[in-house]
Amino acid sequence: MKDDLVLIKEVLDGNRDAFTLLIEKYKDKIFNYSYRLSGNRNDAEDIVQDTFINAYSHLDKFKIEYKFSTWLFTIATNITKNKLKRKKVICYTLDVPVDTENDEHLSREQVMASAEQVETNIESEEKSRFVSEMLNWLPEKYRVPFLLKHKEEYSYEEIAGMIKESVSTVKIRIYRAREMLTGKFKDRM
Repeated sequence: MKDDLVLIKEVLDGNRDAFTLLIEKYKDKIFNYSYRLSGNRNDAEDIVQDTFINAYSHLDKFKIEYKFSTWLFTIATNITKNKLKRKKVICYTLDVPVDTENDEHLSREQVMASAEQVETNIESEEKSRFVSEMLNWLPEKYRVPFLLKHKEEYSYEEIAGMIKESVSTVKIRIYRAREMLTGKFKDRM
């Protein structure tokens, strides 16, 4: 796949198909991130769409000294925050709901294996729900940088650019988020 800067230049030169390549490259990452923040699949889909519309509309303002992905996540973060402010309902999750299996005739071994898998899935779902509750409990100013660092794996500098704070503020917020989560975890155990 072509480099982001090459694709951006092509888009600015009138090649709309180049932007489609950028969408394909980043749509799943933006969806997963916005889904984790919003906790709602429909909202996440809307956020992805709004993010790319906004990015396309303002592509001429993109500064090439920054990574395109950082700029795109900044747009997604701002759109998500605005959407959540309007909704006043905040729910966070780390994964997408598991699809149900189709009805088939299974051998005894398959049934036993399925039962073990169901137990594993339940434990995994409980852990995921617990983590989601913990993240939901964090104030937004700590949650956003924490997720960008630990789920999206952005550097402190990139996060600082996205949330328009200093690198030291980002480090402090991530540290405090860890401390808060550790304290909350100990309280619940």
